[in-house]
Amino acid sequence: MYLLFLHPVMAKFFLSTFMLLLVSVVCHAAANDVSDEFYRLRNIDNKTLLDKGYKCIEEAKYDSSMIYYSMVVNRYYDNSYAKKDLPDIIKAMQNLGIIYMTFSYDYKKSYEYLLEAKELAERTKSYEKLPNIYNCIANILQLSKDDANSNDASEVIAMLRKSFNMSLKLKDTQTLALAMDNLVMLSFNKSQNSSNISNEIKLFRKACAGMNKGEIRQAFLMCSAYEAYKQNNFQKAVAILEQSIKTVGDNPLAYRGILSSQGLITKIYVETKQYDKAIASINTALGIARKNNSLDFITTLYRDLSDVYKEMGNTELANKWELEYLRSNEKLQGEGQLASVKNVKFMRELNKANEQVKELSEKRRLQNIVFCCVLVVMAVIGGLLYRIYRANRKIRSNNRHLYRNYVEMLDKEERARERRKIDERRIAELEEKLHDMENVAVAVAADTDAKDAVQKTKYQNSRMTGDDAKELYAAVLGVMENSAEIYKLGFNVDRLSELVHSRTRYVSQAINQEYGANFNSLLNEYRIKEACRRLAGNPDYANMTIEGIAESVGFKSRTNFGALFKSITGLSPSAYQKISRME
Repeated sequence: MYLLFLHPVMAKFFLSTFMLLLVSVVCHAAANDVSDEFYRLRNIDNKTLLDKGYKCIEEAKYDSSMIYYSMVVNRYYDNSYAKKDLPDIIKAMQNLGIIYMTFSYDYKKSYEYLLEAKELAERTKSYEKLPNIYNCIANILQLSKDDANSNDASEVIAMLRKSFNMSLKLKDTQTLALAMDNLVMLSFNKSQNSSNISNEIKLFRKACAGMNKGEIRQAFLMCSAYEAYKQNNFQKAVAILEQSIKTVGDNPLAYRGILSSQGLITKIYVETKQYDKAIASINTALGIARKNNSLDFITTLYRDLSDVYKEMGNTELANKWELEYLRSNEKLQGEGQLASVKNVKFMRELNKANEQVKELSEKRRLQNIVFCCVLVVMAVIGGLLYRIYRANRKIRSNNRHLYRNYVEMLDKEERARERRKIDERRIAELEEKLHDMENVAVAVAADTDAKDAVQKTKYQNSRMTGDDAKELYAAVLGVMENSAEIYKLGFNVDRLSELVHSRTRYVSQAINQEYGANFNSLLNEYRIKEACRRLAGNPDYANMTIEGIAESVGFKSRTNFGALFKSITGLSPSAYQKISRME
């Protein structure tokens, strides 16, 4: 009723505002169903999320555990945390680092999370968190073979000693035992010029005297095994290591400790030239690694088998296991890349979900603004303008983040491609050697021409096997990665079939089975990746327009090019080019 006494212009303004608010309420109600699940997770406290994450690790649901831990960490990134939440946030960062290291083999991502956890713990003086973080950082430095600094034993030992000394000062015997265990493991390797750890062993035994917990008992046994080994009492060292395996706990990562101890047993057998026992020890470890689907350990064990057979002078078996090592290592590198891309996608989706929550919260607050004075209306307008400013700034920041992630992914793919070429050459050499050995052994060299004839007619059959599809798809990828012809206008599946010497229907079938999409999708992916390289400051294309670059990689229409570019990279071509020139 009071609205009738307002000035006609003001009455009209408030009526319009009221109608907009009613629309907001209706839209908000429709969105509730979509966001209920996210709100349910978002409102769970940090401790519960951490517990759920650990339970998922126990159940081998590593993707789910990453979601729970990321929910906690994102509260720090969104600045939606209290001071009391910092210990939980540090723990979540550390756990994400462990997951990326142990299950995804993405050592770069793992190192980033661990360093951030370390810096946050040091900045907030959360000293009780630091010993375990130092221990994890030492592990990643030791594992990250692509990093030039990660094999520096002195740096690893220095980090382990920081963990040891701080946990000793804090009387954290559990972490003290882990640091001691890792120091012993590293010191077994004479080639790493590890310094003497007798002083640490003395301090550890004094601090943990009379304790019988699993980790501490394990560390005591490792110290005794190390001392026996240094005294060249190899039989005693092996016996103690076998005893230590039986004391390993039942946490989700316990098998890694068993595999590490088994590796030391193998090392001693090789040093004492007991090669049959070394092979038996490796096979025992392989059984454990395969049971736990531990690809990193499996890869290392294949290499160890090859090395042992080389020592024995068995060239055939040495080459066979080197071939298995190279294949497994290629798979390991591929899974590491996939895990990294998958994580980038996950974080983007999670950030979008956070933005949805913020927008829904803003709409809820607007529901309470109905009849206000002019001053309040002006304040609301000012607030909206400020939010628009912040939103635009965040969009620019997110675009830069998307660009960097995509460039990083392209760089990883390029490095992996180079590694695959090297491994493929070595695999071909080894396969040829093994094939020649088999031909000599069975005296069937006369069948070579017949086998070549079968290979030439493989794809002339009416039906193609799964192995044929994989082989043909590998040939397709060879063309996509190495031929500039794919960027020409008019390049089609018929021309691709000519280049791989097969029929069109077989090529289409192989692409659909192995890639999971059709030929055009595969072609567009490679063309967009090449367009990214040309847009990102390539001097050969610096003076070309976006239309020119689009045409140079095989697109006739800028509209079609722009839509495909954004669907793959998350950015428009102009935004991608602008950000690349700012970097």
